[in-house]
Amino acid sequence: MIDIENEIENYILEAIEEEYRSNIKELGKYISVTEAIQCLRRSYFNRKFPYEVPSWSTSALIGKYLHELIERYFEENMCDYIVDCERTFNDGILSGTVDILLRDPKTFNSIVIDLKTATKIPSEPYYNHVLQVNTYLYLADADMGYVVYIDKRFAKSVSNAKFIKAFKIKFYNNCFDRWQYRDYSLYQYVQRRAKVLKRCLEYDEIPDREWTESCSNCEHVSRCIE
Repeated sequence: MIDIENEIENYILEAIEEEYRSNIKELGKYISVTEAIQCLRRSYFNRKFPYEVPSWSTSALIGKYLHELIERYFEENMCDYIVDCERTFNDGILSGTVDILLRDPKTFNSIVIDLKTATKIPSEPYYNHVLQVNTYLYLADADMGYVVYIDKRFAKSVSNAKFIKAFKIKFYNNCFDRWQYRDYSLYQYVQRRAKVLKRCLEYDEIPDREWTESCSNCEHVSRCIE
């Protein structure tokens, strides 16, 4: 009997890589919010080498299909709101796709919901995700934003540990001694980063290296340190 272990493994690998590549979005003239908030050098290399499949491609696909399931459920069941899913906005520089946008037909208030799959629920939202949701609030002209973490391992636990956690994004304004739900200075900061990346792409200049905790998982690590 012929051993087909390698053939089975290769077919599975090819299936994952093919599906990952088929989900790569066409990048246009705008810089995406994700590109602007992550390491600009990584975003630059992603543009230059778009079809390289990263080691976390399987995790990305799991996240994608979990997003689709949740978005569809919101559309079918949030009857008190107008629900927009995968809605894209731009300001002429930045472009961002909001996972779920809830609009109250009575008050016209809007809520941005950004879904994040994770292997562990954080005690507080990660800074990059706060930046991302804050930027979406300005792009979509929304009033309030949430980042929701979903543990990919379990939906429920016998230990009653939380595997889904929603964080309301808010900022303390020292001048007015109150909380606010958007921060314009952070939005401008993301815009400036987008402009830097856009200029680097236009002039074929590699952005400065930014050391982050994501470096060890970056698909361009060998290219970056050359």
